[in-house]
Amino acid sequence: MPDVPYETLKAQLTEGAFKFVTTTGEHARTELHALDGLINILAARTWRWVRAAQDSGGFITSDHPVCLNWIKRPRGFAPLGYGLSGTSVYFPLSPSLAVIGEFDGLTEDLSANVYMVASFNRRMLNNAKRQVYMADHDFRVFDGVTLLGIEELVRRARERAKEVG
Repeated sequence: MPDVPYETLKAQLTEGAFKFVTTTGEHARTELHALDGLINILAARTWRWVRAAQDSGGFITSDHPVCLNWIKRPRGFAPLGYGLSGTSVYFPLSPSLAVIGEFDGLTEDLSANVYMVASFNRRMLNNAKRQVYMADHDFRVFDGVTLLGIEELVRRARERAKEVG
């Protein structure tokens, strides 16, 4: 292939002169290869059950139910990744049960009161792309100051929608 100036290639890509095509099989092979590595990374974490208290309102879930977060956010810009220490992976399994995994984390089961469940629910809302799912309207979200119910969340969402236009 002859040398082509960067500007020419960039212009052709921008104009759509190239079409990148891959087969479904090739795409699946690439994903499965990456999945093997991810499974090993997730298996290296210490996992524990998180059980929601009866009066907590329960866990919610979303169209992106696996939440990856910093345990303590580093200063400045820090990329987040499943293989990094200092991170937790959380996902709900049902309204009353979730799991959380950390490197070198604690191993005993965790009983989550309304504030802890509501904090996990805030993570889930932040992680959602388009949809959130809940067993009923009794769930709560903790914004760091206040426990919020569905009515307050809807009110705030409508206010933000008006502000955005």
